[in-house]
Amino acid sequence: MVPSTILITLYALIPMFMAILGSVIASFYIPKGKVVSSLQHFVAGIVIGAVAIELIPKILGHDSPWTIGFGFVIGVVVMLLVHELAHFLAKRGGERGMPYGLLIGGGIDLLLDGILIGISFLAGKESGIVIALSLSLCAFFVSATASTTLGKRQFSKATQILTGVFLGVLLPLGAFLGSAILTQFPNSILIETLAFGVAALLFLGIEELLAESHEEHHDTLWVSAAFFLGFLVILLFRL
Repeated sequence: MVPSTILITLYALIPMFMAILGSVIASFYIPKGKVVSSLQHFVAGIVIGAVAIELIPKILGHDSPWTIGFGFVIGVVVMLLVHELAHFLAKRGGERGMPYGLLIGGGIDLLLDGILIGISFLAGKESGIVIALSLSLCAFFVSATASTTLGKRQFSKATQILTGVFLGVLLPLGAFLGSAILTQFPNSILIETLAFGVAALLFLGIEELLAESHEEHHDTLWVSAAFFLGFLVILLFRL
């Protein structure tokens, strides 16, 4: 049974608080590159592990593989478009002033993460909670990145933290919209919607977290091992 829209929105407060925490920490401390890369690998392992353990088993054995494939492909296409839009916006503007492009791109990412939280509850309450916790760490990174950029441009700590609050609020908003819309869907396409969520979350873990980490060229044995540690954490958590 899928939880109510209000309950799903309340669970999305967890990643919201993590986003705010990310902005607070980044306003006072900027971690080294290897630390960030290790954490990105760890979070990617958690996200991909959550998808493999919580969501994929729910769509296996469905009697309509073509519609599941369609839902999955739509998820990939949507994430590719969002990814390109976010990067386009992030590159706009100069090196000074408010980085509106970066903030809008980050806001779109977090709003979509909130929607994915709403979708993940289609697999059940426990699965939805695991996905919400996984995306909490992603929200932490997005908000911390925005806060760090503002700090480098000499914005005050108050501005950095308030920006984190603004970004964080988008998560429960997305979860509310996602779950509210899903309640209007016929039960016959809920599995296809879940396939959409699987594709989107895989994209998040592989193309955003891992790819961005590799761009920084901080690959070491310990950084790579962090991915498998994250996967193991989810596996042991669900045993």
